[in-house]
Amino acid sequence: MAPFAGGAAWHLGQWDTMAEYVQLLSDDSFEGSYYRSILSAFQGQQDHAQLHLTKARGFLVAELRATLSESYGRAYRALVRCQQLSEVEEVIDYQRAKQEGNTDRQEIIKLTWTKRLYGMQRYAILSLPCSFFIQGQIISLHISSFLQHRNVEIWQDVLEIRSLVLSPLEDRQNWLRFARYFSKSGDGIDLV
Repeated sequence: MAPFAGGAAWHLGQWDTMAEYVQLLSDDSFEGSYYRSILSAFQGQQDHAQLHLTKARGFLVAELRATLSESYGRAYRALVRCQQLSEVEEVIDYQRAKQEGNTDRQEIIKLTWTKRLYGMQRYAILSLPCSFFIQGQIISLHISSFLQHRNVEIWQDVLEIRSLVLSPLEDRQNWLRFARYFSKSGDGIDLV
């Protein structure tokens, strides 16, 4: 229950509540490490966020090894998680560039994000560069797959991760695109 409550608090911007729920999560789980990386990034603690990301990647290795050999459909959830970790890592990179006053790097990251979302909408392509360094072994993945459908929840999660450094107002083009996509997806709430 804590992962759902922590995620809900995050999406509502209730950081103190999220922190309470994240404390309930095991440090030895993907969810615990992932949400701790989000909190650390929000607090501007890039080194801590990176440590939690590395730990979260470790939990994905076993899942990816088991599911990738079976089918893409079985591995989909782990691949989405891999994408989320990459997005958090880019947030950390953006924060560091901002601290260094490297506006060129910030703009490159923002442009990359916009292009990636546009690709998710127009072509429904999921491109996942992931590298894992586990027990002295580097495991690298680069997967590009055409998805059978567009996933509103993935868009929302990606935009929420990016909102750690860009407010919806600063990223309004992508949030408006998401709103249009959401309204056309059929996943919207019918208002009576």
